[in-house]
Formats: sequence, C-alpha cells, structure tokens
Amino acid sequence: MMNVQMFHSGMWHDAVLKNVWYVPDASAHLFSVKAAAQNVYSTTLNEKVVIRSVDGTVAALCTLVNDLYLLALRVCIPQHTAEVHLATQAQTLQVCMA
Repeated sequence: MMNVQMFHSGMWHDAVLKNVWYVPDASAHLFSVKAAAQNVYSTTLNEKVVIRSVDGTVAALCTLVNDLYLLALRVCIPQHTAEVHLATQAQTLQVCMA
C-alpha cells in the first residue's frame, strides 16, 4: 500500500494505491489502468484520461504528451518503517498482499 497525491483542478488530492511496486530510482514510471480498476477506480479515455473514485469524484487527470499520458502524481513518504522483500539471484521477488 502506498500513499500518494494526484494533481488535478489546481490542487493535490490524497489517494492510496494497493498492491503496487515503487521503484524510486527507475528512469520511467508506469501507471496501470487495469491495476487502477482492480483498486475500484474507473477510467475514461478521450484526449485526456480521467480516473474516478468509486463515488464518481475525479481522482486524477492525465494529459497526452508525446504519445504517452502524463499523470501528475507524487509519493507521500511514510513516517514509519516500510516492509521490504529482498530476493537473491536464485529466488524470485513476490508482492506482499497486505
């Protein structure tokens, strides 16, 4: 579970993403519409992508930039220690469903 803020309508709005990977040093970050749907968000695709909460309120807007949809999102760094899973070369890394 990861606390984030999504920017739309001129303000940052709190949101929670579940069962996600956060890789802060990755050169690019991807957002999965399918994963959002599994976390009770719905999407509408036009010139923009609109992501809505279960109650219908807009959670985020994505704009088309160079053939990719750009989502203004920032991670809220937790105040408590995170649970970390490590894998050796012989093991596979698995998601913890908390």
